[in-house]
Amino acid sequence: MGGGQLPAWNLSEAVAMSGFRLPWTRPSTLKPSNPMTAHRDARTALKERIEARRFQLDGAIAARYIVLHHSATRDGKVNDWEAIRRYHIETKGWSDVGYHAGAELVDGQPRLKIGRPLSQAGAHAIGFNADGLGLCCVGNFDQTVPPDALWTFLKPVIREWMEWFFIPTERVIGHRETYALRGVEKAKECPGLFWDMTMFRAFIAQ
Repeated sequence: MGGGQLPAWNLSEAVAMSGFRLPWTRPSTLKPSNPMTAHRDARTALKERIEARRFQLDGAIAARYIVLHHSATRDGKVNDWEAIRRYHIETKGWSDVGYHAGAELVDGQPRLKIGRPLSQAGAHAIGFNADGLGLCCVGNFDQTVPPDALWTFLKPVIREWMEWFFIPTERVIGHRETYALRGVEKAKECPGLFWDMTMFRAFIAQ
């Protein structure tokens, strides 16, 4: 070998020359995930999904409940939601329809209807207007069973509201359940005798 100095041994170069890739080698572009960044990205994506439905979240009320209603009228083939809005404005003298959103069948397909802004307290359930999001389904579910298609349609909308406002499943309630929570006698069966709230909560929790 003579008296010359041996070259310094470099592990990375030796591995590269051998063609062997260490199993723990991490690509330089891969960064460890940041939980706060991931949470922020998820919230941004959620906000975009909700606002894509034409809801405005900025300035929204501090909602703690989602309160379901029915119109107690037959869902016809016309745009019944606008008839409800006109009734609330022209007859009751309110500034807008009392609910934050609605759902009705149009040509046999469920459609989401936008109500008063989420920044405004509702006018749909005494004791739950300031901190409850009101959602009304057009139809009389004292007389008919709500269609499966309606429940399936409502599920992602309600789940997105629950996630944004941190509302647990047990606080998705029917209008009729607000009476017991207020400690007063029940005045109506809204959202209808055939709308099983226990079953509905289990459905949206799946």
